[in-house]
Amino acid sequence: MVDADGHGMDSPITGPTSAAARAGERAAKNVIARAVAEIIGKLASLVLFAALARSTGQTGLGVFVLAFAFCQLATTPTGLGLDRFYLRHVARDHSRIDEFFNVVALKLTLAVPVVTISVIVVQLLGYDEEARLAVYVLMPGLLFDSLQRTVANIFTARERSDLIAVSIVVQRVGAAVVGIALLSSGYGVIAVAITYSAGAAGGFILGLALLGRSFGLPRLWAATSVWRSLTSRSLPFAAQDASGALLARLDTVILSLLATQAAVGRYGAAYRLLESTFFLSLSINGAFAAMYTYLERDTEPTVQAVFERSVRLSLAGLVPFALIFGILAEPLTKIFFGADFASAAEPLRLLAPVVVLMGLVYICSSLVVSRRSPKTMVVLTAGMVIANVALNLLLIPAYGDVGAAAAMLLTLTLATPIALLIAARTVGGLSWGPMLVTPALAGLAMAVVMAPLASSFVPALILGLASYAAAFVLIERVVNPGDLEFLTTMVRRRLSARVAG
Repeated sequence: MVDADGHGMDSPITGPTSAAARAGERAAKNVIARAVAEIIGKLASLVLFAALARSTGQTGLGVFVLAFAFCQLATTPTGLGLDRFYLRHVARDHSRIDEFFNVVALKLTLAVPVVTISVIVVQLLGYDEEARLAVYVLMPGLLFDSLQRTVANIFTARERSDLIAVSIVVQRVGAAVVGIALLSSGYGVIAVAITYSAGAAGGFILGLALLGRSFGLPRLWAATSVWRSLTSRSLPFAAQDASGALLARLDTVILSLLATQAAVGRYGAAYRLLESTFFLSLSINGAFAAMYTYLERDTEPTVQAVFERSVRLSLAGLVPFALIFGILAEPLTKIFFGADFASAAEPLRLLAPVVVLMGLVYICSSLVVSRRSPKTMVVLTAGMVIANVALNLLLIPAYGDVGAAAAMLLTLTLATPIALLIAARTVGGLSWGPMLVTPALAGLAMAVVMAPLASSFVPALILGLASYAAAFVLIERVVNPGDLEFLTTMVRRRLSARVAG
């Protein structure tokens, strides 16, 4: 049974449910739906990326990585902070969905000067013909991605991650299948870039179809007066979006200017493995972002409790990835990208802790911009960009791709504690021990088991994950028994409901 908002009511089958339990169930369902889809989508993209690496080598992969980074930076201004602003306001007032086509029209209008300037800049930077062509082909794909994010933010605001999941799976699996088929037929980087853009266009169309079917398409109208209002209200979010994009991609552009395309390829391979873990942060944020907006310190559940749960979930999933990347870096790079990429293990080891650090910063940022002026995080992210650029300029000339990875690690190491403190102040304090101790101790147990077996990939992976899971459950029973009880209760209720149905 559900209430008027679709949030669930007491049931004769499941028994009474508290507001906290209902919120927890919604979050759990959304995390699972988004996570499963992101895993499938990331795996499909990673397989395509690995096929591209094996087919074109370090230099060819470097061309694709550079073009993608350049396009992502170039298209950032089209968002103008609109996506974060739109999510926040639709979550608070569902009627704001009618601003959708104004957001889309504003993005498309901004895209005209963005594309024009990008073409000029890529010519001035002196990249070779293949790199320039890859940029031209990928640019429409990144623009469609921007439009699709607007659709996805409506689903996130309405706590319907299952709809995002459908779009992710169809788009990424379809693009991977076509891309791999083209590579097998002898085509290269440009063919894969075309496939990406075509998949992004299809993903946007599918998103519109799901939106219309689930909530009805918003009113088809656009007015420049509304654009001015949207721009003024979203500008504070724009600075953070720009800083985030610069932090994620500017190091690749700097690397391309100060080192070789092969170095870009090695760094891109390592960074792609890092990006493969982003599904967890995206899934958790998708489940909790709306709650960050409408819950308060005195609601049931409190915003503090919800944020702590989101951090625990993030750490629980990210710590094992960080340890796998750090301890098993060389066999991983060989398995995914081939023996030619064994040297990508060096930057991957340095990026391993970034898996956890970046996930924490992302969750903290989502919380803060949902509840406070985004200027709070703009200062932090701008400082991160400045530090990262300075470190890249210092380290890349001497260390190449390893220097770029070291710069990212140092930047996140400095920024993550600050982000956590800002988040703690936003929700009125955090219970640090219960939030951090379980993944930390379980991670230590995993590292102790894996390290002696580093030369044997499969045994190290299986025994390491098993030790992590066992240690996590045992410690959590002592530190956070309520979370385990919540999970078991939810599963029992779902099973009971299915049996009764």
